[in-house]
Amino acid sequence: MRPHGGQSRKDNRMSGDSRVTILHVDDYDGTRYIVSRILRQAGFEVVGATNGTEALQRARENPRLIILDVNLPDISGWEVCRQLKTNAVTAPIPVLYLSATWVSSADRVRGLNGGADGFLTEPVEPAELLATVQALLRARQTEETLREKNRELQGLIQALRSGDVGSRQLNRALEDSGRGVRALHTELDKRAEDLRRLQTLQTRILANLSHEFRTPVTSILALSRFLLERTDGELTAEQEKQASFIRRAAETLLTLVNNTLDLVHLETGQLAVRPETFSVDDLFSTLRGMFVPLLDNDNVALVFEAPHDIPPFHTDQSKVLQILRNLVCNALRFTERGEVRVSAGLAPEGQAVEFRVADTGIGIAPEDQERIFEKFTQLREPGQAQVQGIGMGLALVRELTQLLNGRITMQSQLGTGSTFSTVIPLVHRGVSDP
Repeated sequence: MRPHGGQSRKDNRMSGDSRVTILHVDDYDGTRYIVSRILRQAGFEVVGATNGTEALQRARENPRLIILDVNLPDISGWEVCRQLKTNAVTAPIPVLYLSATWVSSADRVRGLNGGADGFLTEPVEPAELLATVQALLRARQTEETLREKNRELQGLIQALRSGDVGSRQLNRALEDSGRGVRALHTELDKRAEDLRRLQTLQTRILANLSHEFRTPVTSILALSRFLLERTDGELTAEQEKQASFIRRAAETLLTLVNNTLDLVHLETGQLAVRPETFSVDDLFSTLRGMFVPLLDNDNVALVFEAPHDIPPFHTDQSKVLQILRNLVCNALRFTERGEVRVSAGLAPEGQAVEFRVADTGIGIAPEDQERIFEKFTQLREPGQAQVQGIGMGLALVRELTQLLNGRITMQSQLGTGSTFSTVIPLVHRGVSDP
């Protein structure tokens, strides 16, 4: 079978080697199978690892490249990369992150600071994967050649000092080395630019996909609403139950799509703040209308305390609504019985409103209370086995709160519940985008 992307097997052989070995680290069998098949068809040798510990062990076999997942069951991909780069005895092995979750600009900076060489997001096109792999392998070979040239130069300098070579011979060697070094740096710059273009393309694709997902999901929501409102006739009890399931699933999917798109826009500086005047009463009324039809646990009450003496807001209503919606969704997800209580009041300084979302859920351990605001973080504590999600809700809450010049805090105790408090200025003072 012809290798993907037109790469020949001969291209993937290094001088003095047989086939280039790549270590792929991912705990999902399906991903390892797909990536391995793509790489092997292109002439690479592929070895696998299912967790961070195994990856660090197999890295001692000195593969030419490591493809690494971010979310691993024992050690995070960030930590695996950091240890690989810190403990490298010879030339560091290039590390390419390949993750099923979108890697934001802030996470890319974190990865680059830890020594990462590139990022790709699943599902990845075979041609894109192979182009990135080839670019990183060429960059590694270029770096190794540069080191070899440097060693030769140091040897010539030492020989000159010892009188083994003359100055004319040394000058010729220096000129040759200088030309080689400049050519190598040009090659490295080109490879870096190729990787930057690939990463920009990924962000654009993700934004476009999120936009395209919105249309069919919105249609599903509208059609399920027609059914539940009996627009075209009565439903049986079973039909109403099925239509309710469809609506809840579509609401969940739409929330994930909106969160993903907003994170992309935040990372690229494209999320505008559009202030308007509204009341907290209207805000709570809208929230109540969103959640009441979707509540399916009779053991949990959703309570909205009536706000008192709060002046009108002049900020971005849709973003305040999204902040509260994500907080309430998170509270309901981790509360099996009791209540989720939403309240609002003037902050002590009088120029901001403090929203509080308190639940009687499972709570959060002290050591995890900062982690929950990180993107794609899902805590796996006892009692959470049935909880689903990709860990973007609270990360987006913090980003949106900061965008509105606010702040968010939390208090929690295991087994008792959690309270999230977000303080948002009554008037947005920033300059909004057009």
